[in-house]
Amino acid sequence: MRRNTAVVYWGSRGGGPRQLLNLISSIQNKDSQVLFFASSNNELLFELQTSLKKNLEITAIPKNRFQLITNIPLRNFVVKNTLANLEKNNVTRVYFLMPHPWDLYLAKKIRKLGKIEVWRGIHDIQRHPGDFWPNRLTIRRLIKNADTLVCFSSFIEKHLLKYGKPIVKSHIFEVKRENNLSSQDGSVLFVGRIKKYKGLDLLARAWPLVLNSQKSLTVAGSGAIPLELKKINANFINEWLSNSEIENLIRKSNLVVLPYIEASQSGVIAIAHSLSTPVVVTPVGGLADQVTQGINGLVASETTPESLAATIDVALSRVWEIETEYNPLPNFLVQLESI
Repeated sequence: MRRNTAVVYWGSRGGGPRQLLNLISSIQNKDSQVLFFASSNNELLFELQTSLKKNLEITAIPKNRFQLITNIPLRNFVVKNTLANLEKNNVTRVYFLMPHPWDLYLAKKIRKLGKIEVWRGIHDIQRHPGDFWPNRLTIRRLIKNADTLVCFSSFIEKHLLKYGKPIVKSHIFEVKRENNLSSQDGSVLFVGRIKKYKGLDLLARAWPLVLNSQKSLTVAGSGAIPLELKKINANFINEWLSNSEIENLIRKSNLVVLPYIEASQSGVIAIAHSLSTPVVVTPVGGLADQVTQGINGLVASETTPESLAATIDVALSRVWEIETEYNPLPNFLVQLESI
């Protein structure tokens, strides 16, 4: 017997839309009645609508950040309608995939009614350096207004234990994709938003120490490129990247590097593995949880230029045969729908 459940994600771009699409793609039971709520601004809206012919509710959310903060009447209207929709479909459990400024208000309303259980995906326990939202206070409110917490790494799980709430550990998973582009020997890729916590200064100091004679580095993503990184020989693609652009860059690379100085987990690792591409990561946060040492990547022993460079050299010298991991998402949906 299954309970009626819903998944809410009102964000528009980045890792959230991919996670929502992967969750929908993992539905194996054709009779599944999970109700999905997505934003009208979701960058993968067409793919979502193609993958899910029913049980997908598109919510009109303002694109303008100022409107998100100031348009209280519209927020109240959206929350009221969503709550009515949940009640009409006899939903008894809601999973908030990733935080959005309006869904905290919805979660409060749900818990006040006392009829629907709230599951909350917790990706971080504090704001990343350089990010503005969610701040620590907001994260605490997200946790407070949840009955069950869902996390994606042992690192975050340990930090959540002190709240005394049930914890479900899930995974960031990508469906297996064909890697049908030839990669250049020695090609290394950093891809993603360029933020301070991503460790590009560390990469800039490590890259000259990489000994591989065929080495080439591509740095791709939106954000301010650190001055120190500009001094090294690298190819820069300094713009926001679509999902297909990210995938194609990974397909063309021998190796993906994540020189982060702070992290909880990373969707880039999951994308790389889905394309049978190894990763090199620093030993911070939950990154090591996502890497099986020597099987689908390597974890540097230290967060230093010397350690990172040596690990990149080892990774480039190996022949990798990576099989995508067992898909845990169907099991997560079974948990979500279980009584």
